[in-house]
Amino acid sequence: MAFDTPQSDLPDVVDDEATQPAAGAYGYGATNAPFETDDGDDADETDETDPDEAEDDGDDEPGDEDPATGTTATGARRRAAGAGRTVSRGLLRRVAAKALALAAADEDDRAPLAVLLGTTTDPTEMTVAIFTTARTAAAPVGDLLSVADADPMEAGIAVLSMDKSRVRAMWALAESLGVLSVAMPASDSKAALALAKAAQSISDTQRERLSLVADMARRTAA
Repeated sequence: MAFDTPQSDLPDVVDDEATQPAAGAYGYGATNAPFETDDGDDADETDETDPDEAEDDGDDEPGDEDPATGTTATGARRRAAGAGRTVSRGLLRRVAAKALALAAADEDDRAPLAVLLGTTTDPTEMTVAIFTTARTAAAPVGDLLSVADADPMEAGIAVLSMDKSRVRAMWALAESLGVLSVAMPASDSKAALALAKAAQSISDTQRERLSLVADMARRTAA
């Protein structure tokens, strides 16, 4: 079977989130994240805190102390600036819980997600990546499974219709699962055919691992 459809005839992939920073190692846009759902807690990522704990921006020169309050003008400016940069306790709890959950996971289960995040399998590095990139690192999981579930006659065409960044991400994920062990061909049609064949060979155990990868990529402990 050959899929030598001219690239110019393929539909353009529209990225509705082009203004978002690239996520992980493959720069998926938010529209490609079938496994990601809003956990509803981001609205509370800022909170009021003790003004004395506000972060020092290091830009102010020492000021004169107000004898009535015992504070300096510099300190007042520092507290006012720092108050807008605080984070909620809820967010901190989620970050800590995610780090603990990743640490408890088997390293073989963390490895595919680390590939997508562009990090090592270190739980701390992975946690930082999860909370500081767009929520689309696990999008290749959904793409790969969609190809795995496609009609065998259409799977290669489905891959060929995707842009190269998505194909590269799926290829890397398939490699991390062990269903591919060769470099991605330069030919789009050959890469599509090989990736489709690999995706449709994914076992039930590997599907379970992919599901776990998608769960670990969420900004929640579960």
